[in-house]
Order: sequence, then structure tokens, then C-alpha cells
Amino acid sequence: MGRIGSSNEVQKLCAHRGYHNARNDNDPERCLENTLEAYIEAYKWVDVAECDVQLLKDDTIILAHDSTLFRVAEISNIIESPFDSPAIQALELTPEFLDRMSCFEEKPLPGTFLELLSESFTMQELWRLSHLSDGDYCELTDGRREQVQWLIAHAPLSELTLEQVRRVSLKKQACAPTLESLLELLKLANNEAKHLVIEMKPGNHRIVKPILLLLEKLDVWSDVSLMSFDGELMTDLHRTWNQEKWKDKVSATLNTYLLVCSHVYPETENHAAGYLADEKSVPALCDRLEEVGTRGIYLEFNETTV
Repeated sequence: MGRIGSSNEVQKLCAHRGYHNARNDNDPERCLENTLEAYIEAYKWVDVAECDVQLLKDDTIILAHDSTLFRVAEISNIIESPFDSPAIQALELTPEFLDRMSCFEEKPLPGTFLELLSESFTMQELWRLSHLSDGDYCELTDGRREQVQWLIAHAPLSELTLEQVRRVSLKKQACAPTLESLLELLKLANNEAKHLVIEMKPGNHRIVKPILLLLEKLDVWSDVSLMSFDGELMTDLHRTWNQEKWKDKVSATLNTYLLVCSHVYPETENHAAGYLADEKSVPALCDRLEEVGTRGIYLEFNETTV
């Protein structure tokens, strides 16, 4: 990421998830993470920004850190507890069912989510409503749309289409942007010297082909870097581009990095899939770089690192 270097120390910074407050999604002075507004503001101050991406069921790549939209969705402000919400109570779901739904706010499993839907005709009906055309969806009552948004916000992103994602209003009146829209922003003349670091979240290896096709479509190979905590995903990425027509171009211009953890994460977190970096493991990780096909190791930052 050669563009990081500059005589101006500020230009060496990387805007993680754009210009936002990592400790408060509702901070009125900052943008919401992983939104176009966050990157427009970030690129006013720094040359490098980082984003997180997830692959939807329809192969659209969107900016999102978590496996669901719940944390950044406005519905999480409106419905702080499903047990106290008139809209959710009107669904007449059991306390046990609501507890199980709440588990998806941490780390949803697609198969488990669909099994839960199959247990409730009410939830199946909400799921059907989430697929309505824009015109029909707008005709639903406010309470009904609130129920649908609550359901979609708990669903694994890998089970959602872009149309469903657009149903969910994010905090600060934002919406979940596509990676393509952010890359188009990167290509604007006033962003000519900017760079984007793209973190592919662990688990969904289907993202490899769509993300390479998108980089080819917009011809931004040298303007981005790809990284992930998922070593197998990075291996798939390397294997795929070596089998495709763009092999030489990618190998010469695209920077890729294996993300490693500086401490152990709970199993409910995405980063739990990452390799742990310590004095004993770093030599072995370096040996894996050729196998994984990355240019180097990127150690995640946290307050215990420094």
C-alpha cells in the first residue's frame, strides 16, 4: 500500500470502516460505519480507507462488518427489546422463540435461521412480505414494515437479496451501500490518489469470483488491497485468479494480505476464524504466505497491541 506514505503524517492513517465512531454507532458528530458518507468524509482527510464486505444471496457485494444488519439498523434503536415492543408483541411469538431470535444478533447460522423460520407461520409470512415489490411493500402499515425490518435485520446477510437489504433503514438515515458504489466513488477524479483496503469477512467463499469480476469491471486492480482473516478464503482467491484470464494482471498489481489476530476471540465473533499471531506462531504464518498466495501479513490493531 505504497500510497500510505507521505510527508504529511495524517496521510499515513487508514480510516477503518470510514469516518465513524467505533464506540458509538449513534454519535451525531460522525457518519455510520461502512456507508458512502463515511468514505466521502474519510477521503477528505486521508488517502487510505478500509471497508468490510459481505456477499448476499443474489451475489451482490455490500459493505457490512457483521453477519447481520441488526447492530447498525435503525430498528435496533426503535426496538431495544422485543419483549417491550408493541409491534413484536403483536406477532404473539413465545418468549423462547424471541430468545432464539436474539441469538442471531451475535453470529447467525443460515441453516439455523431458516429452521427457525419454518417453525412459525407468522415469521414465514413476514419473510414473504420482505420479498414484495417496492410498490406493494410501501402499502403495508407502519407496524407491519417495522416487523419485517426487525426480521430482516436478524437474518444472515448470506440469505438476503439486495432488495431485502434495502428494506432495512440504517441508523442516521443511511443505507447499506454496494461495494460497486464505493469503488465508483474511488474512481472519481478528486479521489485519484486514494486507496481502498477491502476486508472479506470469513466464511462465505462464494465471494471470491464476484469480487474479482467487480474489480475487473471497474479496472481498479491497483487502487485496492484485499485481505481476510480467513486463510482458506485467501487461498481460494489466489487459486481462482491463477485459473482465470486476468492472472498476469492480478499478480502484478493487486495487493493481498492475510489478516491475523493479536488475541483470541470468542467463537461468536467473525475474527475467531483468524490465525493467532504470537512469538511462536509468526514464523509458521510466514511459511504459509506462499501457500495462501498473499503478499504479506496484516496484524489487526487493538489497544493491547501497542
